[in-house]
Amino acid sequence: MIKINYPDDIIVFNQAYISALRLPADFESNFDRLIGDSNFNQFRQQFNYKLYDILTADFETLFLMSETFQRDSNDAQKEKIKLLLNYDKNNSPRYQAKIASFFKAQKDNLKLKTCYFCNIDYINAFDDIGDYHDGMDFIKRATDYELPRIKGVGKAALRKIRSQRYKVATLKDFKLPSSTEINIEKLTLKELHSHFTLDHVLDKATHPLLALSLYNFVPSCYACNCKFKGCTPIVRNMKEIDLSPTSSRYSVDQNVTFQLLYTSSTKLADISSSNDFVVNVSYCNNVKKYKNYMNTFKLASRYSTHKDEALVLIKKKATYSNSRMKEIAATMGISLQQVKQDLYGKNLFEGNPEDKSMTKFQRDIARDIGIKGVKK
Repeated sequence: MIKINYPDDIIVFNQAYISALRLPADFESNFDRLIGDSNFNQFRQQFNYKLYDILTADFETLFLMSETFQRDSNDAQKEKIKLLLNYDKNNSPRYQAKIASFFKAQKDNLKLKTCYFCNIDYINAFDDIGDYHDGMDFIKRATDYELPRIKGVGKAALRKIRSQRYKVATLKDFKLPSSTEINIEKLTLKELHSHFTLDHVLDKATHPLLALSLYNFVPSCYACNCKFKGCTPIVRNMKEIDLSPTSSRYSVDQNVTFQLLYTSSTKLADISSSNDFVVNVSYCNNVKKYKNYMNTFKLASRYSTHKDEALVLIKKKATYSNSRMKEIAATMGISLQQVKQDLYGKNLFEGNPEDKSMTKFQRDIARDIGIKGVKK
């Protein structure tokens, strides 16, 4: 339910992706040979294509490319493209691991924290070690499992560290290669682990041309990708382009709103439990496509299990009037806005929805019950 905010320098981001793929030297010529078939004359003329463009084109262009390719290609050509642009099959070079590593490396640029499809579950790339002050703290306290996770720490370095780590005062005392010493000081790991899956918005079986395209990938939770969406198309035509979190036109967050419907009294002070209200989903504009999106990911029912989040906001709103919050602000010598952030949570007023799980839901409910100043 949230849009992917890509880095400002999109050219550098795209180039980093191409580099991460480490395509074989003959990859582009093999691709050109396939697309050089006379069947694809219109495709080549319409898109003036280059392999780089197919791998890094925006989502709208990708959809149009795939439509044209689907129309002009025969089954044999599709199979050849599937074999070349292979994401995860065993019968040719695979790129799944390289792409996953790219997203892990870009975790800070992309601010990977919550699933873009649901904004319920957290997704992240994480270091496979504990929390340490610096390199020496790591050396002193790291487990035998953690020590070899550092880049450059091989068997020889590992033996030296294990035998001397309680005797030395600085990293230099180990007399390790300078690159290894730097990696220890910066806690640079050989690899990151991930708690997310990568979903092809346009599934790779139907759209083989886009199997490796950067803006066809959505980092998502296991439930959204594997349990609910699978190969179900959420974008079936150009009018549904705005359902993809990778699209600059993404609009689900603006056209789907959570609100509360009360069982009896509408006074917040009378609400004592989550049985006193239900969570309703309100739709704007093109109702059908947004309903299909919500149904695909089971979002109405999944969010209804989190009514306690709404109840917390209701009770705080009923307890703390605006005048009372002003009194607290005056007594503590802080701003009214700071009191509201401390009371309701900073995520209602600052930052982006991807920064914290369920922010979209909480903001909608907060506005619905009359909390002022909630960020759109």
